[in-house]
Amino acid sequence: MSKTFTVGTASSSTLKITNANYPTTLEVGEGYSVTGVITSNYNITRVVIGAYKSNGAKGFEYVATPGTKSYNLSNADYLLTFSKLESGTYTYKIVASDSETSNIVLLNKSFTVMGNTGGNIDLREVNWDVIDISYWNRDAISSWSAMANELDAIILRLGFAYTASKKMAEDDSFADYYAAAKKYNIPVGIYYFGAATTVSEADAEADFVISLLKKYNCKLEMPVYYDLETEDQVDLTQSECTAVARTFCEKVRAAGYFVGIYCNKYFARDELYASRLSDFHFWIAEYNSKCTYDGEYGMWQYTETGRIAGLDRVCDKNYCYYDYPTYIKANGLNGFTRTQPVVNPQFGFKTGINLNVNENSKTVILKKDPGLTQNQFVSKYVSYKDVNLSMTALVGGKVATGTKISASGNGKSFGPYTICLLGDINSDSKINSTDALMVLQHSVGLKTQKGYALTASDWNGDGKINSIDALEILKFSVSR
Repeated sequence: MSKTFTVGTASSSTLKITNANYPTTLEVGEGYSVTGVITSNYNITRVVIGAYKSNGAKGFEYVATPGTKSYNLSNADYLLTFSKLESGTYTYKIVASDSETSNIVLLNKSFTVMGNTGGNIDLREVNWDVIDISYWNRDAISSWSAMANELDAIILRLGFAYTASKKMAEDDSFADYYAAAKKYNIPVGIYYFGAATTVSEADAEADFVISLLKKYNCKLEMPVYYDLETEDQVDLTQSECTAVARTFCEKVRAAGYFVGIYCNKYFARDELYASRLSDFHFWIAEYNSKCTYDGEYGMWQYTETGRIAGLDRVCDKNYCYYDYPTYIKANGLNGFTRTQPVVNPQFGFKTGINLNVNENSKTVILKKDPGLTQNQFVSKYVSYKDVNLSMTALVGGKVATGTKISASGNGKSFGPYTICLLGDINSDSKINSTDALMVLQHSVGLKTQKGYALTASDWNGDGKINSIDALEILKFSVSR
């Protein structure tokens, strides 16, 4: 995500942050590259960038003292160790001060780090039979045992809001339904019928849902769904309705739940900007022989007149396409404790036109890609799992000739490898006329290059270092 955040203060300071991004969901071991520029009409004296757990514990924290009127977060990017965070819920926070005002919160966003199972953590595809029920089905249930024999999962209404008053209420049958589903080992999810038409109302509905889930100490194998379908919500603009949905979903997700959105095909298409909600799974209602919604969805409600043994009246029936229980349990969501990961350390490079590796000398040849931060280099060129990465000899936070990268995990180590940025002869992470001159001096015997500087001088890789290399380096430097 990327947004502009401004802060009004009582002083004359214009301290603000623009073009800031922030994570919403990461996996254990996954890095994240931050962007954003802090500016003020006064000198910026202090910037604190951190990720903090709900109890205040630091995941990481970095303090900068710029002393200038502008500070680019990319300067600190390589020091923000998102990849080392354990699973859990965090707040990404940026606080800044200038010579006129102190400790202004410029960014304060929750995000979740989900545990890595050590194998394929993608959702496994399935085709399951699921029903959803509420208080209105209470008199029709004759046998939970018979229902359990036919179902792969069940979605229970946890509660609802009255559309006129917006008063929130618990479904009177939820507690009994939940206990019965657990007794008969039916995987359970919930939905909440929302009536919010503002973000503040959606925020209150999220708090209400979280409080009920905590009240019953729920362990849900299936998602928590936000049911959107009221006429008042249809009357909102797409942006307003999307903001309502995101507010609810983000808050419930931040509390540690796997969250989805229930609505019909037309609501998803016409009332929401579904692309802005792609980090939540949709449950689409369309009573048809096939689902014709052209967006992504994880569950399809295909009829409201379905039949199932143990339920003596018609009910909603659904097809579920993902194995949510395995994913939710493995990642410690929805009230479960994360399963112990299978540790299988892996590390390697994504070789190609811009990167080659000599395993014998442990040298990484990087071509035509100067100025990368640690996170940018890792994201583009490194593949790893279940290891801690280490990069040293960075120059101003950037990868340069001589930068070293290594990894270790579960008693296994990789490297260290030394990066050689072709054309960066003086190891300043740049490729410019200074480097071209150094190559030319070497070619005529005025100044001999050695070690990795010598390797970096062979721009065209022909094993010779001459004026052709110097010319090509110069041409590259002026073309950027």
